[in-house]
Amino acid sequence: MKAPRHPHLAARADVKVSTIRFYERAGLLPTPHRSANGYREFDEEDVRHVRFLRRGQELGAPGLRCSRWPSGPSSSRTRYAP
Repeated sequence: MKAPRHPHLAARADVKVSTIRFYERAGLLPTPHRSANGYREFDEEDVRHVRFLRRGQELGAPGLRCSRWPSGPSSSRTRYAP
């Protein structure tokens, strides 16, 4: 199921929309799929990843490094994790 815009992702991940935009600008979220009308579409994996990033910040993660975010055998989405 898709959550088609920043407000939906922010609400489901319990963060502000500005946090989602910050994560995108910082390269912490991959470029999301866009719908036919141009809206960014986020899925449940994105919700889990934003929650993961937020939790890392709450725990005081010292830095971020690139890694593969596990999302199944056919996924090629690059993720960033503490």
